[in-house]
Amino acid sequence: MSIGLVVDAADTAVRPVKRKQRRIRRARLDKRTTLVRRALELRQLFASELMKVGADVETPLAKLRLDEAAFALSVAQHAREKHIRTNGQGDLDDLVRAQRYADSLIKRLGLPDKPVARKVDGQDEVAAYLASRASMKAMAP
Repeated sequence: MSIGLVVDAADTAVRPVKRKQRRIRRARLDKRTTLVRRALELRQLFASELMKVGADVETPLAKLRLDEAAFALSVAQHAREKHIRTNGQGDLDDLVRAQRYADSLIKRLGLPDKPVARKVDGQDEVAAYLASRASMKAMAP
């Protein structure tokens, strides 16, 4: 076998097809995206509810937990919305995982199940009574 035949065989060999790289593209997450805006909304909501209960939300650990829970719930809602929009196509397992993870983080926050009842000390009732008395005196001749 001569060297010329080997070179010719190499030229006529089938070259492998270049495959697409299935690299996951990182999403840019800034305040312009609905995902981040929803997470910020949820963070404010969670913080206000925890403040009503009297929990401290200013510590670094509390802020971290609030951010994590808000973002996880935002991602789960976004995944659910995408699943509905595509008529059920996609991986339902990922959707369920995201929702369960968000639920566990929210449970760890310790949000109250029922709305917190306001303490009634009678000041509002007294103010309303005095206002009604003042309006009645103003009407009297």
